Amino acid sequence: MKKPMRGLSLALCLVLVLTLALPALAAGEAAEGPLTRGDFVKALFGLSGVEDMEPKQAYYEDVPMSGDLALAVRWAVGAGIVNGYGNGRFGPDDPITREQLAVMVYRYAQSLGKGFRGAWMFLLNYPDAGEISPWADEAMHYAVMNDILIGSAEGIFPKGTVSAEELSPILDRVKAALGDGAADLVLRSGGLILTIPGDLAELVEAEAPEAEDGTLFTVSEKASLEAAEALGEDWDGAGWLFAIRKVSQDELNELLCYDMSGVSPFAKDGDGNIYLFCTPTDVRILREGQIGEEDMEQWSLLNAWAGLVPQVFLEENAGLEPFAAGNSDLEICLNRILQGLETRYTLSTLEFLALEPGSTDPAPYIRQLLAGTYEYAEGEEVPDGEYVVLSFPEDSTRYDFFYAPDGQNLIRKVVTIDGEDYDVLFMVTFDEGGATANGIMDAWYHALAKAQGLTGGDETLTADGLSLTIPADTAELVKAETPEDAEDGTLFTVSEKASIEAAEAQGEDWDGAGWLFAIRKVSRAELDELLCYDMSGVTPFAKDGDGNYYLFCTPTDVRVVRTNGYTQETLADWAALCGWAAGIPKAFIAENGLEPFTAGNSELEIYLNRILSGKETYTVSTLKYMALEPENVDPAPYVKQLLAGTFSYAEGEEVPDGEYAVLAFPEDSTRFDFFFAPGGQNLIRKVVTIGDTSYEILYRAEFADGGTTASGIVSDWYDAIARDRWVND
Repeated sequence: MKKPMRGLSLALCLVLVLTLALPALAAGEAAEGPLTRGDFVKALFGLSGVEDMEPKQAYYEDVPMSGDLALAVRWAVGAGIVNGYGNGRFGPDDPITREQLAVMVYRYAQSLGKGFRGAWMFLLNYPDAGEISPWADEAMHYAVMNDILIGSAEGIFPKGTVSAEELSPILDRVKAALGDGAADLVLRSGGLILTIPGDLAELVEAEAPEAEDGTLFTVSEKASLEAAEALGEDWDGAGWLFAIRKVSQDELNELLCYDMSGVSPFAKDGDGNIYLFCTPTDVRILREGQIGEEDMEQWSLLNAWAGLVPQVFLEENAGLEPFAAGNSDLEICLNRILQGLETRYTLSTLEFLALEPGSTDPAPYIRQLLAGTYEYAEGEEVPDGEYVVLSFPEDSTRYDFFYAPDGQNLIRKVVTIDGEDYDVLFMVTFDEGGATANGIMDAWYHALAKAQGLTGGDETLTADGLSLTIPADTAELVKAETPEDAEDGTLFTVSEKASIEAAEAQGEDWDGAGWLFAIRKVSRAELDELLCYDMSGVTPFAKDGDGNYYLFCTPTDVRVVRTNGYTQETLADWAALCGWAAGIPKAFIAENGLEPFTAGNSELEIYLNRILSGKETYTVSTLKYMALEPENVDPAPYVKQLLAGTFSYAEGEEVPDGEYAVLAFPEDSTRFDFFFAPGGQNLIRKVVTIGDTSYEILYRAEFADGGTTASGIVSDWYDAIARDRWVND
């Protein structure tokens, strides 16, 4: 988060604008013609009140070395307010467009801690709203929402220019949007800060108690506190808005074993501490007499701000990361089992008897279940078929985990009261798309059954502290080995026994006959090296707490062998074994308490990993600006952002019109075009040139946060390379 420059108070800044913004206006001269980019940056610089800037050129060839413009542009670059055109030019004499002005204002607001916080939604109901450039969309929303830019029935005109005579009223509206300049209230506790906006600071009573329960900050409405004191009664929690607490992981684990209404874990730090956002579960507004409309408006305003505090707190305290932990009824039960507070439970299926936990450690299964997100499954119907049951007989409560079609992960809670069953349906979603709650429960049930001697014939192999269990009916059909001291990290390898025997009978060296899969363990460095090349048949699927990664290796061609050819029964047996093998990664994770892990290996991802490892030469360019080699710019931040995406073929999509950024590999006659596509499709075109002919294919990138665009990342990468060139040249 960019920190605001507070050389002078905002109130003083607003006064200084008349003398620092534009000399012509300060002298009372009439402003004529279009407003330029340079003049508007000077106006914003005047608003800032900053006086200690050095008179240096700010990276742009068309900005002078000294003078008002040089100072203003240098300030704007340092504050993150301007980026220029991306080719060494700022265009100070170019007429400023309305969307360019909106972006500068919005970035200035953000530098002061203003702007949108958290989730926001505001509809631009203008016929030309679709013409707004993607990079200006949020800024235009902010400018319209705060009446800085005013549209008409004809439109908001994002590409239109602004006249010089509009500057003064626009600045007035900017000042109004940024408030009256009241100083923010900054509280400090435990090395962390909580900032209360100046326009709200007078309305609240804020404390930093550093209490025994880990409370760092607590904020209440001052008017309610004063009313409680005037009434002379003990109004516990009058006006309370929120508190922020810091707890250890062990303390959080204890809390999660009980109902936590009004307490939400929202952040964690590098030392393992968790931060809780605590809010009242009932209304705490209080007045001596009747609560009026203005009182309710003030209370609503304060509560709306309080709802944004967790996100703001994360942004202004470096080292914190977002964190969440659910507290539904099922999650409370699971946490109680995990902490040893609940031992009176059973697991069963429709076909097999209920089993008590015995000596089997439930932690690996519960941690997998707790990695999901639980919510009510409104409108869903209870599916037919089998399910696993987690039952708490003393509470007359059970949870049915269904083998549901389409991977819905449905769970039914059933409570029995006086012989009547009352049920509600939940759905759980896992970040790993293939995980199923019923699959985890099934693995847990079979672990109980095995520990209690109720299953026989299963074959369990162990290697390097890990185990691979092969069911009895499958163990007879395969040959499973644990190679000792395999140089490539192979832990287990499994092949079809019939194919091996057939190869031996034919007296030929059938390399890999009947091979089904192998599991390898590699270090992060070894994985990074592998990802630089095609990994067909090799899939990273898990990691452990020591930084090791696990690969599931399968053949890329059919390895079934028979002495006298294939029959329908032969191929059916082979298909059954391959189907069982496909489920091994999930079972292996559950059996060994590992974490799921994935890493893509598409052609683009291979190139990106080769760049990261220093194995590939490349250039970055745009349609407008020349290709640049990386030189001194570290590609890692941009490559890692791209690799966080998921890449797939964009079947049926058309190549969009408009601008795109280009990542090119001249030695391979290959390039990737990252499109600034409407609707955030994140489309990427691979182009390979052979002779005079170009061959292309279209991909789509998807990012977890939904707002990231591949084209934006590559554009930032280009700007960084260009900026380095201009500074060093």
